[in-house]
Amino acid sequence: MCHSCYSSPKHTAKLLVRIGFGLSLLFTGIAEYRDPTGFANSVGQGLGYSWLESLGTMWGYVLPLLFILGGLSMIFKVLPKIGTWITGLALVSIPAGLMLKSAASGVSLGDTMPPAMNAFIWILVFMYAVGGMKSHCGCGGSCNCSTGGACPMCGKNPCACGDKKSAMPAKSTMTSAPSATVKAMPKKKAPAKKKAPAKKTSSALEEM
Repeated sequence: MCHSCYSSPKHTAKLLVRIGFGLSLLFTGIAEYRDPTGFANSVGQGLGYSWLESLGTMWGYVLPLLFILGGLSMIFKVLPKIGTWITGLALVSIPAGLMLKSAASGVSLGDTMPPAMNAFIWILVFMYAVGGMKSHCGCGGSCNCSTGGACPMCGKNPCACGDKKSAMPAKSTMTSAPSATVKAMPKKKAPAKKKAPAKKTSSALEEM
């Protein structure tokens, strides 16, 4: 990432939450694998039907592995789309499985609701941590300062590298000439025509 991204408090917060949440997922998966049989039996127990208990037990063996893979993906930003799917599927399955136990075998909601609400808190933190998996251009890539900040995946510039002024398009130095104002010339008045003198009309009778 570009050095200017790390100067943003919002980016720093997302970075720390992403790494901390990834470590929590990783350590949770490792802790559950310390006693894989006991954890798998606790996942399948209480589902009511034998085939549901078998599926739950099998899922109990897979769930810690999903936590480990999802945690590594979030820590190192490796395959972010796949890591998001893996982590989201693992987290959402916890409250869904707990509510299924209450619906299928009649386990009291007082026993299943508290851990389900705890899982929803993890899901909310996961949604915020996923924001640290993406760059500002939204494609999951990162900027490359050697190419002027362009993301190698989408070609956009997700963060400012180098001189910001150099990235701005140069303004045109040509300025439009002010439009000349044409003053209206006063119209010349046409000279007044001289009236022809009135001709004296005398009748022939007066001269006689």
